[in-house]
Amino acid sequence: MPIKENIFHRWDQGNIWQKYCGFLDLSMDEFMNIQEHLLLEEISLVKNSPLSKKVMNGAIPSNITQFRQEVPLTTYK
Repeated sequence: MPIKENIFHRWDQGNIWQKYCGFLDLSMDEFMNIQEHLLLEEISLVKNSPLSKKVMNGAIPSNITQFRQEVPLTTYK
């Protein structure tokens, strides 16, 4: 990577922290809201793929509760 393209040469520590570690400054609720939004975004991107249809049993969850019910990734057994 050329030096001019390397962000570590262009940015100060505050900008680097914000980009790569800024999530550490969020509250748990803020972090979880972002993660839920990202999960729903990913679902909408892959909903028509063969793998997604198999994993989600043909369902297209519209919220996190539905996702957890339709796609049991793990159990407590």
